[in-house]
Amino acid sequence: MPITQTFADGTTFTSTALELDELGGMLQDVLANLLGVNVATDADAYSKVRLAWKDQPAPVFGIDSVTIQLTEADDHYAIRRERRLAQRNDTTLDATYHSTRVWSIRLIFYGPNSYRRAHMMRTALRLPTVHDALAASNVYLVPAIPAPVRSPELISAQWWDRSDLALTAYEGVADTVTVAAMASAEVLVYDETGLQADIQASA
Repeated sequence: MPITQTFADGTTFTSTALELDELGGMLQDVLANLLGVNVATDADAYSKVRLAWKDQPAPVFGIDSVTIQLTEADDHYAIRRERRLAQRNDTTLDATYHSTRVWSIRLIFYGPNSYRRAHMMRTALRLPTVHDALAASNVYLVPAIPAPVRSPELISAQWWDRSDLALTAYEGVADTVTVAAMASAEVLVYDETGLQADIQASA
């Protein structure tokens, strides 16, 4: 949902940027669908497809599961910003800054089928249905997805099969702030003899 903040001087700030949990929840639904997990009927759905750094639900390592890690990344796309001005009324302009937010996404698969599931997901994430589901929120996965990496993890003195899949996604963001418009301007024209004209202009 768009974020709106009003400052003490009356200036407003609005952003289309997704909250971390919004993007995470969207990816949970996409992955659950691809893995055949029904979040509406499966009581363990959010143990099988879960977000990292959450207290609940706790990971269940006895079943095949995937954990989603999201971090914002910096690259040359994230630095570029384009500003556009639009008249709101006689005294106010909207300054909208269009930019690209870069997301580093790591899918961590646990369980005896972790590598096979990671390999399958590498292909499934390129499906048009996935593109359309994410594009509705201005999120686009980079289709060049590196091969999964198998990295068994030692947890409570027991080795668990683990495979990681690294993704990059771009989110189109529009940040808008209200700024005061110029109501009038005065132009003074001089030459070597002094003031020649005093021009007043109003918006």
